[in-house]
Amino acid sequence: IVNETGSKEGEWKDYYPTGELRGEGSYTNNLQTGRWTFYYKKGKKEQEGSFIRGLHDGLWTWYHENGNVWREETYFNNREDGQSVEYDDQGNIVTKGEYINGEKEGEWFYKVNDHTEEGTYQTGLRSGIWKYYYEDGVLQFEGNFEQGLPEGKHKYFYPDGVLR
Repeated sequence: IVNETGSKEGEWKDYYPTGELRGEGSYTNNLQTGRWTFYYKKGKKEQEGSFIRGLHDGLWTWYHENGNVWREETYFNNREDGQSVEYDDQGNIVTKGEYINGEKEGEWFYKVNDHTEEGTYQTGLRSGIWKYYYEDGVLQFEGNFEQGLPEGKHKYFYPDGVLR
């Protein structure tokens, strides 16, 4: 429904150019509001979350095409704010950390192909000691960061744990 001023109002459904349902939710004064759900072309849920006056707000959840959760993030005023977790299509955690006002903050964890990374962010920049581990848990890298930049000596290790 479009009102006399041309603003979108009420319940809406959006479709892909080929006719499949793409998303559904509500508008108030031409702004998305309340719960919205978006879909892949094949009909499975792609993401869902809420808007307040057109801005992302609260928990948003994304899904892999197989239906498993892909990512969960919390928003406030259209910025990431709170815990963020990302999963592979089998449900294993590949990224975990927290945002404060849209910036990465505190402890973060990443599973990147054949290794894991752990460290902290301060106002969106790497800060302090970061460590990378091989798949078997052996230390691969250790280095300090200040305001996102490498600081001091960084150590790299061979898969057998010997310092390069």
